[in-house]
Amino acid sequence: MEKLPFSDISIFVDNKKICVDEDGFFGNIIPTNQLQFKLEIMNTNEYRTQVFKVFVDQPTMQRRIIGLESNVTSSDSQLFVRDVSILESPQPQGVYYPSKRDAGLCVLFYGPADFHIYEIALISQGGKFFLTSQKIYGGECFSFEDSAFAVDLLKRNRERIDLLGLLSILAEKNDIKFPKINEEDVLQMMNQSSEKENAKLDVSDLKKNQARILFWSHSNLWGIVAVSQQLTEQGLARVHWSQLAPRTKNGLAYLNPGEIINFATTRDAHKGLFGTSIDLELLSIFSE
Repeated sequence: MEKLPFSDISIFVDNKKICVDEDGFFGNIIPTNQLQFKLEIMNTNEYRTQVFKVFVDQPTMQRRIIGLESNVTSSDSQLFVRDVSILESPQPQGVYYPSKRDAGLCVLFYGPADFHIYEIALISQGGKFFLTSQKIYGGECFSFEDSAFAVDLLKRNRERIDLLGLLSILAEKNDIKFPKINEEDVLQMMNQSSEKENAKLDVSDLKKNQARILFWSHSNLWGIVAVSQQLTEQGLARVHWSQLAPRTKNGLAYLNPGEIINFATTRDAHKGLFGTSIDLELLSIFSE
């Protein structure tokens, strides 16, 4: 779990502050409980901050970034308060989880030379509630043709394009000058980024029943792995938390980028963001 810098996160159940264990576990919550989390971000000279939420428009499935204002602002910090609805899973019944619409925030830290984006999410695995935080994007930031440019946001999906736009707006608003680069610099960075991405997808060193973890999303409860292209068209597969053995004392299941997993068989899942995805029936996990 990656700790959010310059920040403090508190969980409240029925207006009482709850102790959060090292792995993020804070209890088995039910719908009659009032669940709330508070995020306090300390002001710092090193970075400016912007808290935002990514909403998904259900009819179009388009993702939209919406900036959020703090509930309380002082000279030292900003305080954000979120009330979280508790829902019941249809199958199996009696298993509860936090509404994803309420249970997460993203925090952008940005300065004259770099940026970092963290995601905070309250999640449930089998009815056990966890507080998670992880860095999802970050790196150097530049100015190219009067707009923000960041290698980690080069992949042309809607969310990353919007994040680059957000960086540009915030930098101009706060008079932050990113280092300027030219077209030759951009092409070189893009080529280096492509080489790194291709290296991650290379599974020639793995056996046919092995896969390499590319990333894990705590908020979505699944990760993406690279597998042989003989198994999937794009050489990618999706792995859900429920296929994994718990890794912490309270039962949190997850994978780390770079780890290798052995799997027994594959089964078709559905068409999604990565084309035809497959789920993996896992046998074991080990690190490189």
